Amino acid sequence: MPESVWIMCCGKLGRCIAQYYNRENVPEVIGWVRTNAALEAGLANGVRLRQGKLDSSCTQPFYTRENVWVFWFAPPPARGVSDIRLRRFLLSAGTAIDRLLLLSHHRDEPAHTPREQRYADAEQAAKAWAQQSGRELVIVRQPPHGDADTPEQLAALCQQAMHQATDGGVLITTATNPANV
Repeated sequence: MPESVWIMCCGKLGRCIAQYYNRENVPEVIGWVRTNAALEAGLANGVRLRQGKLDSSCTQPFYTRENVWVFWFAPPPARGVSDIRLRRFLLSAGTAIDRLLLLSHHRDEPAHTPREQRYADAEQAAKAWAQQSGRELVIVRQPPHGDADTPEQLAALCQQAMHQATDGGVLITTATNPANV
């Protein structure tokens, strides 16, 4: 079990994750939100939150703990072909994170649109980080159009996948076929 859980882009899915780890008595569970509405919703559900924009903020306070798990639910930026948010975050974090879960819409096909390229870039950045740092990476792929799962179902899948990651390993699963977790 981790000592610290950070949930980047802590909406309804993130709140489900936070409530689970709070019930498990993880010492530090913190969600990162952008809007006042998300801040109010999280606080109303008993989630500890920090507010800021991932495009301009650094999230270094998690460096003070051992065994840090990060759930990255933040989508790539709306423009461009790379996910500079995730790249900047991973560069800043280095080996301070022990395990990262990336929620992705990428498929194992060539990326044609800029949006597809941003999701593919996020996966490439996360894989490179895992290889260079020797840390665990979990990629959960959602269907590219529409959400097949409720936030509660997806949260359960993410939690299950995070607990099955192995030292230095990369685990890729799909939200529509959790049997391969």
